This record gives sequence, C-alpha cells and structure tokens, in this order.
Amino acid sequence: MKATLHDDKAILEFNIGSYDKNTIDFLTNIELSQKSKATEDDINLLSDKIAETWWKTNENRFINEV
Repeated sequence: MKATLHDDKAILEFNIGSYDKNTIDFLTNIELSQKSKATEDDINLLSDKIAETWWKTNENRFINEV
C-alpha cells in the first residue's frame, strides 16, 4: 500500500485483492457523512426511532425468556 498527501487529499493506492472491505466502507462512510446536512439532534432522533422499532419487533424474544 502507498499513501500520499496532495493538497487537501490523502491518496491511498493498494493492489486489488489485498484490501479490507471494511476499511473501504469506513472511509466511504466518512466521506458521505461530511456531505450530510443532518444535525446531531436529527441523528439522535433517528437512532431513537430505530431502537424503538427494533424493541417493538424483538421484545417478546427477551420478555418471554426464562
């Protein structure tokens, strides 16, 4: 792998087949999140909604466990 800095960019070069997909996904998510107009409150509300929906779907799995 080769990493270089050029102006305000970091350029990563590596051979295909020798990379970690999770690392590429992580870097892609960083780039996308920088373009987001969502506020921290927006993100917290979405997180709460996801947790609420998940709990409604799965609560019986935990409450009925003995």
